[in-house]
Amino acid sequence: LSLPAIAAVSILTFQGSWNEFFWPMVVLTEAEKYTLPIGLNFFLHYYTSVTGSVWNMILAGTVVSIIPVLVIYLLFQRYFVEGFHLSGIKQ
Repeated sequence: LSLPAIAAVSILTFQGSWNEFFWPMVVLTEAEKYTLPIGLNFFLHYYTSVTGSVWNMILAGTVVSIIPVLVIYLLFQRYFVEGFHLSGIKQ
């Protein structure tokens, strides 16, 4: 009975930590250790100032960054929907 709720919370927690921006930006100082969102931001600011617009590369990186979240959601979609369904108000 609690498996769908745990799956829903796990998916949302994974998505939140995967897309984390502020904390890694504060803590990480070396470019080799940047997470994907920070790397995309660095890429955007560095290459836009040097070569102009590189939106095709930024959008490709964004698509690549959502693939893990999409795969996790597709694998656990049944539990995710059921978890929200079971957590609704019952009369």
